[in-house]
Amino acid sequence: MLLVDIIQVTFWYVVFHAYQWAMAVVMWFVPTALARTVAEHHFAQYGIKVTMENSSDHKNDDDDSTGTGSAKLLHDDKKYTCEVVVRNPDLFRRVQVEDILGIGESYMVCVCFRDWMKLECCVSRSLPFYPTDQLQMKSEFDSLLLTILLAQEGWWDADNLAEVLRAGMVGPASWMEALADKWLMAWNKQTILQSLVVARLHYSLGPELWESMLGPSMNYTSGYFKDDTRTLEEAQINKMDLIARKLQLKPGMKVLDIGCGWGAAAKYMATNYKVSVVGYNICKEQLEYARKLCAGLDVSFVCDDYRNAKGTFDAIYSIEMYEHIGHTNGRSYFQMVDRCLTENGVALVQTGVMADNEIRSCMWTDKYIFPGGEFPYAYEMLTNSKDYGFVTEDLHSLGKSYGKTLTHWYNNFNANWKDKLEPKFGHLVDGKFQRMWNFYLAGGIAHYEMRLCQCLQITYTRLSRKEEYVSVR
Repeated sequence: MLLVDIIQVTFWYVVFHAYQWAMAVVMWFVPTALARTVAEHHFAQYGIKVTMENSSDHKNDDDDSTGTGSAKLLHDDKKYTCEVVVRNPDLFRRVQVEDILGIGESYMVCVCFRDWMKLECCVSRSLPFYPTDQLQMKSEFDSLLLTILLAQEGWWDADNLAEVLRAGMVGPASWMEALADKWLMAWNKQTILQSLVVARLHYSLGPELWESMLGPSMNYTSGYFKDDTRTLEEAQINKMDLIARKLQLKPGMKVLDIGCGWGAAAKYMATNYKVSVVGYNICKEQLEYARKLCAGLDVSFVCDDYRNAKGTFDAIYSIEMYEHIGHTNGRSYFQMVDRCLTENGVALVQTGVMADNEIRSCMWTDKYIFPGGEFPYAYEMLTNSKDYGFVTEDLHSLGKSYGKTLTHWYNNFNANWKDKLEPKFGHLVDGKFQRMWNFYLAGGIAHYEMRLCQCLQITYTRLSRKEEYVSVR
């Protein structure tokens, strides 16, 4: 089996990169003006104006290039809803070669290899040829490179980043995306060891970021916005209470929280429904925060992989942890549920799912945000559970709640950036952390508003359960 996996991964790796090189050769002969015209025509269909910086049709001394995606640009409001300002004309050809990875990196201003070599060569010429101290030379070299990178602006900006990304997602996936998906899906990226990568790189960034972005609820998952919901905090309470009611919690029950995050849901269940909660998580920083948050409550936490969960529980839930499981491990998740759930227990999974014909991996997100992350398809949530004798009692779409949740996060992040976040995170990703994070959040908003992704709550009971299950809203 290992040999087959290696052959499969190697095959798709070669095919993907061969196609990318072929596209690079083709685009070398395509005039920039032609590539620009194609881009302008596409975005104009969706009310988006594409202009070159310093051109006659874009004049704005107040252009904001801080990375908030809300620059005050000038355009005819009657004809256009927003504007894209391009600073580097190479963008039009780079997007054709690198697809979403090129779009994201050019927004962040991660230089491509060719440009990096030119930059490195120029910096080298500015330093002494015979350094007396090699270490000092290296330090000065790196410092100068970083200074140049920090001074660079993105290749493009927009006054409504989510709107631009949404327009870019219209239509079928490109060949580049499809081949990248084949390559990224060709092996199990969520083994017990590999799962630790995303815990270390993403969830361990520090509580300052999450508190500033998520607000008091510390829920890094979609809230549930009802018609009368006004705040993010209300939406998160709605979500946690809805899960508790769907699980039919009663005082004294034992509940298993898979993923558990910073412990907010476990605290809510224990406080409001008087149940005993055990949370499993592999991120030590999250567990440290969760233990402090739930001090004095009947809540305990275990630093271990979900596949190693032990004990018997009356209810089991996971809130948007399933995206870190991967398509090759779906059965192992429900195998764990089968092992740990009582005969009459209820299990619930809240997860984002992709439409069945959509690409479920993303080169840019895999590289910068969620290494190994992968959205399941909705049908997999039904077939994987059925193999272990579970019945799907309820499938509930949270509608536009995730788009609204992400919009709140986006606004919170940028509102707190200057005073709270920039001192600690401003230097990360060559000083482009804010632009990277905004691209991530705006991309999420675009996906959910276009309904390429949906957030579902799926409730399961055993086939052998005698008591009728009645769901709630």
